[in-house]
Amino acid sequence: MPVALALIETVVDEALKLPPQRRKAHLTERLDSEEDRRTAENRLALMEGAMSFLVTAGWAAEDAGTLQDGDRLGAWAVEQFLGSGGMGEVYRARRADGHYDQTAAIKLTRVEADDEHRQFEAERQTLARLEHPNIARLIDGGRAPDGRQFLVVELIDGVPIDEHADQQGLGLEGRIRLMLAACDGVAHAHGRLVLHRDLKPANLLVTPNGELKLIDFGVATSLEAADGDAMIRLPLTRAFASPEQWHDRGVTVAADVFALGATLTQLATGSSPQRAEDGSASLPDDADLPRDLRAILERSLASDPADRYASAEALASDLRNFLNRAPVEARGGGAGYRLTRWVDRHRLGAGLAAAFLISLVAGITASTGFALRANAEAERANTLLGETEVLFEASEYSGRLGAAQAQALLSVFNSADSDDLDPDFVRNQLVEYSQANLAYLEEYPDDVAYSLVAIGSIFLRRNDYTAMLEILEPVRDITLSIEQLNAERDALLARAYMGVDRNEEAVPLLRSSLEAELARDPDYYASASHASSVSSLAVASGNTEDRRTAINVLEDAIVRDQEVTGCFWCPFLYNEKGVHHSALGEFAAAEAALEQSVSVQMEVDPTRRSSTDRALMNVAHLRFFALDEVEGAQEALDAVEAIADDTKGPSAVLAEARALQGAMSLAAGNPGAALAQLEAAEALFAEFGGAPDSHKHAFGPLRIRSLTQTGRLDAARRELARLETLDDSDAVRRQRLRGAFYIAVGEGDAEAAASLRDSYADEVAQLRVGDYLGRYRLAQMDLTLTQD
Repeated sequence: MPVALALIETVVDEALKLPPQRRKAHLTERLDSEEDRRTAENRLALMEGAMSFLVTAGWAAEDAGTLQDGDRLGAWAVEQFLGSGGMGEVYRARRADGHYDQTAAIKLTRVEADDEHRQFEAERQTLARLEHPNIARLIDGGRAPDGRQFLVVELIDGVPIDEHADQQGLGLEGRIRLMLAACDGVAHAHGRLVLHRDLKPANLLVTPNGELKLIDFGVATSLEAADGDAMIRLPLTRAFASPEQWHDRGVTVAADVFALGATLTQLATGSSPQRAEDGSASLPDDADLPRDLRAILERSLASDPADRYASAEALASDLRNFLNRAPVEARGGGAGYRLTRWVDRHRLGAGLAAAFLISLVAGITASTGFALRANAEAERANTLLGETEVLFEASEYSGRLGAAQAQALLSVFNSADSDDLDPDFVRNQLVEYSQANLAYLEEYPDDVAYSLVAIGSIFLRRNDYTAMLEILEPVRDITLSIEQLNAERDALLARAYMGVDRNEEAVPLLRSSLEAELARDPDYYASASHASSVSSLAVASGNTEDRRTAINVLEDAIVRDQEVTGCFWCPFLYNEKGVHHSALGEFAAAEAALEQSVSVQMEVDPTRRSSTDRALMNVAHLRFFALDEVEGAQEALDAVEAIADDTKGPSAVLAEARALQGAMSLAAGNPGAALAQLEAAEALFAEFGGAPDSHKHAFGPLRIRSLTQTGRLDAARRELARLETLDDSDAVRRQRLRGAFYIAVGEGDAEAAASLRDSYADEVAQLRVGDYLGRYRLAQMDLTLTQD
């Protein structure tokens, strides 16, 4: 920003903090150039005309308003005239109806401003949507005896955030905690579709008791004029305004994120960001900041709105990560960085952790069958171990177990170069280590639970639900002192129960997790995370009412996400909506929602095309099993294959695609092709599908049917014997019945086949209306009996 313009901005901001009658004199005192004074006077006049009634602190006017002290407006008695501007008059007032004692500020419109009543109504509607402890609140409103409208708002007796921080001598942590309160207030407003558009230290006031209050919401919406340069048409404080505001382009939540970052820069360094002529911002040259905080600020101040944090919540989350010495997303660090952050945060005991990592590395390097890539992974694990041990030696505490180990293991377990690692060895080490930690449960319940949740989350990524239950069930009924840890544990356990078809056990955990999150964060209900949890609960309960509730919550979340993030979460939300419509038998609505999931993702961010494969798989299943649209199902499957070929590579979703391809080949009368496709699917599931045997029951009946149709009855019987070795869940029992049915058909035992078909029908007699897969399978059994 040119020096003269920056000085004008500063001087006008200073003048606005003074009583109205002293402002022009201040401009004269501070500005030598007549041209600069004229520019400043124009800007000051526009800013005074736009001043919101929320600016209620810091000065009292010496001139008089149209009301006298003691005049009544509804339940309020005027005490003092505070000032006037283009938007009307502002008074200090006290409640006088005898109900309770309260001081507030009253804004009164001008009589002659016909259009002001419309602006006044818009301002009132904006404030009526905002109810948050960090936002100056609307209290009352009405009409004065002469017909003018008035609003009563919270009177903020505070000073700008930077002045408060300096006066109190706050350190870096204290200043960041003030900004977290600001982020919370801004996030609340964004959740109610309100953009601030003029965030700066002067609009973030801190009261004498340390409470932060956001003022002047919505001011920018009333400031546009037809002519003049961008600064005059939109009189923002350019030191804190985003580049898109400089150039009078449309703004989104990203503009407020920029302003929060610019304000934090002022707090953390003592100077606002340096601005170039194109509006781009950079940190002050002499800024001495921790690397993590520097990364946070640079991301917040990015010139391209898409490169900033997606929301105020995301910025706040990274600031909390910084305060908690957790990995900062803005850094984008690798495994080594994440490991050191975890260790720095949790200060693990050296002996047990080092011993565990040593055992892991020893087991990896001792396996003679590993290729060179595995040896490279072992070397990388040793490097991580070395970093861990150095930090452990400085540790003062012991007992908080698992976080650093989990990060090191994740580097090995999910490495792109780990094709030759023995997954069973890594899995068993993780499980055994987690069970060993239970010896410390009574003494360090939170620490052990934290460890198990950290490791359990690794298994969730691999869909290894059996291991998750082994790790987390021992701490299921323990009440931990960290509420969020209780909620995360319950949510993970619920996912595990759902993964092994024990939905009835997942339901109470999901409900308790939802209740805990809502109690911890009153605004949680407005988040995509809340919609996801409600959706999971509906899947687990299978209850029609829960699914209707989930659809409504998802639809509301989609609307909010469109306004707040530009539809970042919409693809996921549409996919969940499609799942519930499908379960309710509303197949057309389900297909439309799933297709919307794909199309919106490609509109919002085509670079994330690979994430559309889940919705595409749901479309393929729906079209083939429910809608009998074989060509449409094949089209969706081809898209999944293309994603795997072009970008994503092999995955559990590709395994599902191969399995469905096998079912389609079988239905088309090609059992040989079906067997090959099912073998390919099973190999992929073994690598990417998580726990051993977690997928085998799903393939068993299809393989048995294919084998019997190719005359390989002995192989079909061996496949059924394999099913007999699996657990006795409802899902596996139904698969055994189907497998035995096809063997009976292959053996020519029509009576046994009919009996098995009837037993299967009894099992699925209570099918929900949307259980198209069960209905398809029963129809195939009926067709087989008819043909044979």
